[in-house]
Amino acid sequence: MPYATYAGQPLRTVEEKRATQKAWRVRNHAHLIVYNAKWLSANPDKKTTFKARQKVWNAAFRYIKYGTTKDFIDALFAQQGAVCAICTTDIPGKKGWQIDHDHKTGKIRGVLCLKCNVGLGNLRDDPRILRVAALYLENNK
Repeated sequence: MPYATYAGQPLRTVEEKRATQKAWRVRNHAHLIVYNAKWLSANPDKKTTFKARQKVWNAAFRYIKYGTTKDFIDALFAQQGAVCAICTTDIPGKKGWQIDHDHKTGKIRGVLCLKCNVGLGNLRDDPRILRVAALYLENNK
């Protein structure tokens, strides 16, 4: 299927455009951090608007990625006692509470602290590896 054109130039597909933008953000990550910090310090009046917009973006992202809403996540979190579903801490970590989900099915399993979520990810969400790791820890005290 030929590309549509604008001013004689082929228009990229959405996927191509996203990939190009993501690659640019990865290459220029340090620059973006400095730029955003300068912009926020130069525009303190817009910081609250920026933060509010971020919340909206996060909600939209959560809906797109997990097909759920903040209310559903809040209810799930309350159901597990407002603590991490694994270690039962009430301290979320630097990045806040994490939505744990099955990477194959996309099904949400619970809300975790950052350390537990990273731990599961590092052990590839594999129950067999988790059991072997637990045995290793118990046998090597």
